[in-house]
Amino acid sequence: LKFEECVSTMAHFQEDEKKLKDKDVSEASRVFYLTKEGIKKLEKNNAMLKQLQKAKEIVHMDAKVTFADKQIIVTQGAHKLDKDTVDKIVHEVIGAANCYSEAEFIKLVDELASIEKPRQEMLKDPAQTLTNLLTITEKGANFIKHNEGAVAPRQQWFSIKGDRLYWRDREKGANHLNRSMEMKSIVKVKPGKTTKALKKKALNKISEDVCFSIIGVRKSLDLQCHSRAMRDEWFTYIEFTHRHYVRAKKKTIYLADLESALDDDLQMLD
Repeated sequence: LKFEECVSTMAHFQEDEKKLKDKDVSEASRVFYLTKEGIKKLEKNNAMLKQLQKAKEIVHMDAKVTFADKQIIVTQGAHKLDKDTVDKIVHEVIGAANCYSEAEFIKLVDELASIEKPRQEMLKDPAQTLTNLLTITEKGANFIKHNEGAVAPRQQWFSIKGDRLYWRDREKGANHLNRSMEMKSIVKVKPGKTTKALKKKALNKISEDVCFSIIGVRKSLDLQCHSRAMRDEWFTYIEFTHRHYVRAKKKTIYLADLESALDDDLQMLD
């Protein structure tokens, strides 16, 4: 379990799904919720929707793609949808930062509700919920960063921009790649004091409830928050963003034949 036991039940999920949909969408569909920016782009220009239609033809996907009620809905035809293929195509065309599957959105709401965020308010307007999350994480927050060695703890400003977690000395500073961690390089986000840096005797009086660690492939970040509420929120934000980009940034070749270039980050994948 994470920092709290999840209190939702299957009944909650069924109820949430009904409230998230204004019309009946069958189990043979994939639903994607957009940020306000994503909705604005699609409403201004239908080229993205046409690109989605072309992409599904390239991979011979028998499905119907529609944009309605501020959602992208991919409905299967005669053949069963391949979830991974659908997700990759939608993320590449629309942009991973502006598009989230129904399943991951409901999981986010469930996790935030477990730390006393208003469930019904979040479910009422998915676009606003996702936009609020991006606004909060892009603005960032101040943490105390601990180290394994003799280096003293330092106040650092952490923020998330796209698929990277950045830290800097002050809020108004610039982001630099050498002080960042790509989401797909995160192995695990662990609540509490579980690392050498946070288990030092000097930190014995600091509660586990305000600490967490971001374990990466090459380095780890050991952070102390100002309160448990802050820890729980940012633990959730980082885990959600990590899950999203690990899935969205898997290498694909589905759109290689499209005339328009893909997002630069996607082209640079190994």
